[in-house]
Amino acid sequence: MKKRLYALVFLVTLSIFATTACTSVHGEVAEYLELSCKIFVDVQEWGTLYRFERNGLWGFKNASENIVIEPQYYTVHDFSEGLAFVRGVRGREDQTGFIDFEGNLAIPLPTVIHAGHFSEGFAPVVVRPWGKDEEPSYFSHQITGPFIFINREGHNVFGDEFQIAFPFVDGLAEVIRYRGNMEFIDITGQNAFGMEFKWADRFDEDGFAWVHLLDGTRTHLDRNGNIVDRRDAIARATSNEWGSLRPATRDGLWGFHNDSGERVIELQFRHANSFTEGLAFVQGFEGREYQTGFIDYTGELVIPLPNAISAGRFFEGFALVINRRWDCENEEVVNRRIPGPHIFIDRTGQNVFNQEFADARHFIDGIARVQLLNGNIAFIDTSGENVFGQEFLAARDFVGDLVAVTLLDGREVYRARP
Repeated sequence: MKKRLYALVFLVTLSIFATTACTSVHGEVAEYLELSCKIFVDVQEWGTLYRFERNGLWGFKNASENIVIEPQYYTVHDFSEGLAFVRGVRGREDQTGFIDFEGNLAIPLPTVIHAGHFSEGFAPVVVRPWGKDEEPSYFSHQITGPFIFINREGHNVFGDEFQIAFPFVDGLAEVIRYRGNMEFIDITGQNAFGMEFKWADRFDEDGFAWVHLLDGTRTHLDRNGNIVDRRDAIARATSNEWGSLRPATRDGLWGFHNDSGERVIELQFRHANSFTEGLAFVQGFEGREYQTGFIDYTGELVIPLPNAISAGRFFEGFALVINRRWDCENEEVVNRRIPGPHIFIDRTGQNVFNQEFADARHFIDGIARVQLLNGNIAFIDTSGENVFGQEFLAARDFVGDLVAVTLLDGREVYRARP
């Protein structure tokens, strides 16, 4: 258990504080690291500043390729809330801390060896290990020092030290104290829900966090601190004249029941998703593919999709559907990411853009991130048009109106929402 925890600490530390863009992480820690891999940036009147390296030293350029802050640091991180963490080279620890857009050392932190980004006025930082002056080894699974949260004055705002600490998101941050359990703290540093977990993921777009309880149970937590069934909660939020319908299973068959537990749609499907926008994806068993598609609240198959092996929920009038793979007639595990053609359908079941994608995300505020068949990333609007008019090697999620992208020439830049 300790070895696994040390390995997680090592991976989390690298993902939060890497000097280059995070690469894809696979395996059981992938979801835990997603938040840490996001790039945050601030735009000032002179434009976006992004990192560059020259002769082993790091500095910042603007969008016009002009050097704004000379390369002089051992490592630098992206700007967030007007500040970026930089670390001086060996012997120049006086350069270590957070700088502003002009390169001024706004928060000197000579004893800090790593720091996360500022979020909601706080930043998690890692203090030099107790009683150690030597350079820490990033390839050791030993914990290199305590995490603390600082404010914009550089003060330890909570007076506590943590084994692991993540940045704040919507007023909550995940931390692990030295007794080894994880909890969510609020902006006062208090345990927000009065609960501890073996592990907890960040809250998703629906307001739920995956948590591993101390008794071994794996379940979900809502933002009020209640242990909930995620499917059940989403179903309640999409109530209709029959009440909330939510998936139910027994003996390997899926159907739907209402608030009173009464069965509304008989157990008959191989799999069933929750209702959104009045529709739910269901999958028929082999030989009964005619049952596959989207049903309405009465159980009627209103969008038949016999070639679909998986589908997302409807968002903003569109649903992402994964059809059978080009090179294989056999189905794989339902809801597993499959490298087959992805399409967007409307409520009539039509491929609205007459285009297939290698991968795709659902629409949020009228924009969806897609991976084209050539492997590049693009962003499309609800008409299927490329909103930036260009393709990228990689791209993150939007943070407000900005998104971090990697151009085809390898440069990391930022694009504003059109």
